[in-house]
Amino acid sequence: MSTQNFPSDQASRHAQFGKVSGSEYGYAVDEVDAFLARARESFSAPEGTAGILSTQDIRDITFLPAQGGYDATEVDEALERLEEAFAARNQRKTAGAAAAVSPVSEYDDAASVTQAVTEIPTDGDPVEFSAAVQGRLERSAGERFRAPSDDNANSYNVEDVDALCDRLLTEPGALTSRAIRAVTFRVTRGAEGYEEAQVDGFLERVAEELDAR
Repeated sequence: MSTQNFPSDQASRHAQFGKVSGSEYGYAVDEVDAFLARARESFSAPEGTAGILSTQDIRDITFLPAQGGYDATEVDEALERLEEAFAARNQRKTAGAAAAVSPVSEYDDAASVTQAVTEIPTDGDPVEFSAAVQGRLERSAGERFRAPSDDNANSYNVEDVDALCDRLLTEPGALTSRAIRAVTFRVTRGAEGYEEAQVDGFLERVAEELDAR
C-alpha cells in the first residue's frame, strides 16, 4: 500500500474552513480546531502513546452547533479524508513488512487477485454494514472511489476493486476481516485506477465492522 501522510488539505489547514452566515448554525470553531490539532498530534505519535485518536474516535466525533461556525459539509468531508488516512496508516502498521497486503504488480499473474476476491469461505453469518459502507458499495462500478490527483501515482485496478465491492454487496456473510486485509489488487497509473489510500481506508473500515460482529 502507498505511503500515507497526514492530509495536506482542509483537515490540517482547518483555519481555512468556510463559515456559515452569522444567522446560521455550523460547527463550533474552537471545538473543530482543537480536535484537528489533536488529530495531527495523534497521527505522528509513536504507537502505544496514551490518548491518541483512533479511526473510531474520528468517525464518532460530534461538535456543538454554533452561529457563524464552520461549514458542516466542509468539515465532514475533511473528517472523512482524515479517517481514511488513519485507517491506511493503521493497516500498514498491522501488515508490517509482509507482502500479503502489498499490491500485485500490473505485470504479475492476476490469479492471486481472483483468488482473493472469489475464494473466500461462504459460510459466514449475515452482516449489516453501516450506512456509510453500504452507501459506497451501492455506487456504480467505476465510481466507487476517486482517482489520484497525481497522474503518475500508482492506483488500484478498478475492475479488481469493484469485483471485491460487488462480493461485499451481494454476499457480505461470506467474508472475514482477515480475508479483507489480505486482498491484493493489480496496480495501474493515475486516473486509470482508484486512489490507493481511499480504497485502503475503506477496506480497513469494512474489516473493523466485520470484527465487531
